[in-house]
Amino acid sequence: MRKAGTWLLAAAVAGCVAGPRVAEQGPADVGAEPAVTAAKVDASADAEESPEAEEAALSEPEQIEPVLRLMKERRYFRDGTLDGYTEYHYHASGLLIREERFGGDDELLESTEYHYDDFHLIEKRTYQDSVDLKSVHRYTYTPEGFVESDGLFDADDRMQITSRYAYDPGGNKLRWEIYDSTGTLMAQTDYLYKDGLLVRIEIFTGGGFLSDYSAIEYNEQGFKIRESYYTVPKKLTKYSMYEYTEDMLDIESDFDAEGNLTGKTLYQYDEGGILINTIYLDGEENVKEIVEREYAGGE
Repeated sequence: MRKAGTWLLAAAVAGCVAGPRVAEQGPADVGAEPAVTAAKVDASADAEESPEAEEAALSEPEQIEPVLRLMKERRYFRDGTLDGYTEYHYHASGLLIREERFGGDDELLESTEYHYDDFHLIEKRTYQDSVDLKSVHRYTYTPEGFVESDGLFDADDRMQITSRYAYDPGGNKLRWEIYDSTGTLMAQTDYLYKDGLLVRIEIFTGGGFLSDYSAIEYNEQGFKIRESYYTVPKKLTKYSMYEYTEDMLDIESDFDAEGNLTGKTLYQYDEGGILINTIYLDGEENVKEIVEREYAGGE
């Protein structure tokens, strides 16, 4: 039997690695995740420093159990041509410290550095190639270790957008507010729960008017099987269906309001339940993109 969530070890260590929303299907993942815990780590390195010098400058890592780490993602077009790939680099403690995105011709397109302090990711710096700074995210946390704010700054350190989050005592995310550079509320999202499961997401304008919402349905095991999207008043715009084998998400199908298939996502796992391939299909079920993943560790 494949164990649900085994492959998520890599993403949990990475903290900010983007990936398919498989984690959202299980009953345990209905709120924000706690901050990553590890020794203090700083991913910034002087251009003249060698990788060995950078590693030596990092704090001594805590002794932790071996963990599975996502090392590389390859993206292919429908004809099998390589579109590009992303490589992930980690500190010895297991924390993600650098992410590099390459084109199909091996040209470095974008790189991201992750900076930690006091067991929290405090800054994420994204560069065009590896030199020109594009943007900076800075994070603050609640006393319980959940992300409280996420500030987006441009290359000149000017505030662009700030996201703020609120949680219930159990750590479930209740609200997400987005403010512009002047501090004006632009949008707000509220999360509603029933029996510990996220059942409704409501999106409000900056003026406080409900504009869109989604309703989520679960099976008896607590796994999401449908999410329907509406505008106000109650007008269905689209919906997604989720199919499982045992306790693993295998197929995510997207439909328009009339029930026409608009896209499909297939998830493929190895014998240990590790997500290795994601296949994206269009409404005719033709392949649009394939993402392959490589892992290391976890022995």
